[in-house]
Amino acid sequence: MSRLRGRWQAARRLVAVPVMVVTMSSGVLVAGVTAAPGEASAATAKPLLSLTGSTAVEATDGLSWILEAGSFQIGSGKGGLNISLVRKEKTGYEVHEWLLTTTSALKFDSTTKTGTLNTGSQASPVAAVNLTFKATSTKMASCTSGSDTLYKGTLRGKLTLVTGLAGGGTVGGTSLRFTMGTPTFAVDLGCNARPTNNCVAVSYFDSGNATGVSAGGVYTTLGGKPLDVINLDRLTKLSAPKKAERGDIAEQLVPPATYNTKTKVYSVTTTTSGLVTGSATLSGGTVNTSTQSCKYAGKTYSMTTTSGGAVRYASPPGDALTGHTVLAGTMTTRSSTKNGFYVVTTVKPG
Repeated sequence: MSRLRGRWQAARRLVAVPVMVVTMSSGVLVAGVTAAPGEASAATAKPLLSLTGSTAVEATDGLSWILEAGSFQIGSGKGGLNISLVRKEKTGYEVHEWLLTTTSALKFDSTTKTGTLNTGSQASPVAAVNLTFKATSTKMASCTSGSDTLYKGTLRGKLTLVTGLAGGGTVGGTSLRFTMGTPTFAVDLGCNARPTNNCVAVSYFDSGNATGVSAGGVYTTLGGKPLDVINLDRLTKLSAPKKAERGDIAEQLVPPATYNTKTKVYSVTTTTSGLVTGSATLSGGTVNTSTQSCKYAGKTYSMTTTSGGAVRYASPPGDALTGHTVLAGTMTTRSSTKNGFYVVTTVKPG
């Protein structure tokens, strides 16, 4: 599940405008626990709380990084904490994210519009978090049923992260102010979001390997702009705390993937330099095609989806998809797997 979340984070970072659309459609995922807005809170009759904020820090490598803090929780029970170090490159991002489970760490007082995130010893020895959020504005989301309130405001307090990475060291501090962008706190009470445009042409793939460096990509158009992103990530289970994981990710804008309808070969390319290099194809397996109609802005369209499952993912000799990172070094995908998949959806007037 963490790997899928990495794919969507690529889309979120590289196109700023559609962030809320992606979040509402894909749900919130932290520390391997998913909660779809509306579904999770409606089913449990408890609010879904979520908090985000970012600030600039310096790692022991002397480079400047963005420190992102995110947390979600269902009611006063179980939830998760996501702490990320992000570095922007010319056409992509290097990301390292720590995924931790928590219980009763996130609280919000609707009267004072104040929220807190206090992990106590739950995140030790990886992190220590004690943050306070104070709202300065309030906005209600558009829901067909239920409600979703988005508060914007200030976030400050303690967040220290022991990266365990060469060059990363310990980052953060005891009196941080999260001033990159505007921190948000959301309280979702069973919101079923109003329908958005489902007539979207998109393709995506995954190399299919459960261990080692995994590759995936999303190719579509959002906000009238092309969004073609490839994402390599490696998931590492940490010894403590329980269920903790770290994801090392390289994501980059790349040329669009291509699909040959005759040979049924899905082809992925990158650039000759940058965070991600190499190429791959996906072929064989079980291929299915279906067509259905969809409506948007009063018009009807025909949407055709071709999916390939249990396909062979392969790279040419010496050209495996490879991530070139500062903190995690070189991350190279396997030259071939047998469990890849791809999906290609095209849209035309009906």
